[in-house]
Amino acid sequence: MKSAPAGSRPPPLIIDHPPAKRARVSPLGAARHPRGQLPCVDPLGSASRPAAGVVTPPRGGLAVPAAKTGRWTKREDETLRAVVEADAAGAGARDWGALAARAFGGARSPSQCADRWEKVLKLGLVKGPWTPGEDEVVRRAVAAAAGGAPAGSLNWAAVAALLPGRLTKQVRERWQNHLDPHLVKTPWTAAEDFLLVSLQAVLGNRWNEISRAFTGRSENAIKNRWNSKQRRRFLNDAKPRARRASSPER
Repeated sequence: MKSAPAGSRPPPLIIDHPPAKRARVSPLGAARHPRGQLPCVDPLGSASRPAAGVVTPPRGGLAVPAAKTGRWTKREDETLRAVVEADAAGAGARDWGALAARAFGGARSPSQCADRWEKVLKLGLVKGPWTPGEDEVVRRAVAAAAGGAPAGSLNWAAVAALLPGRLTKQVRERWQNHLDPHLVKTPWTAAEDFLLVSLQAVLGNRWNEISRAFTGRSENAIKNRWNSKQRRRFLNDAKPRARRASSPER
């Protein structure tokens, strides 16, 4: 038997059976395998994952679409408004499950529809700037309701009832971010900037927790300070020092 000359390639391997066909993939991501062949097993288990936007039903059931999340579109607002206004039931007897199914067929949950209507689309809501008269109503109501108690324990719904069209959240945030006499509205100091950068490096964007370390600065003011145009300027000076202070000594 003659040996192959040095440097020559080995002869090709001859296969006596046709190669296996590749599995086709359906639009939903489920693999369709030829008959007689087993599906490939994904070590990460992705082959068994449900397609995006589909909730895995119990055995024997049908897949139902998951509720949509994210911002509402103008068309969705118009659809919800038309369905709610056509509903014969009163405001206190609305079946939001039925209304959500009628308007979006499950694409929006009942709680999403109820919140969107009560906080955004409901007639009579006041969303514009606050007037001096409204601010005075809040000040008097807080002074009368507090009775020496901290403002955090107030019944803000009762205060909001004095201002038709204003939501409880609007009234509470108006007091906490603008009307509270204990708020500090002077320019930020270098020490405050350094403290903000140091805490954000540890806590991230948990502004409620960060605000507890400041006296007189509201949560909204702290978040605005971080996101302000001046952020890049004081970050360049304070962030390296904050990292050195938070890193353990070697």
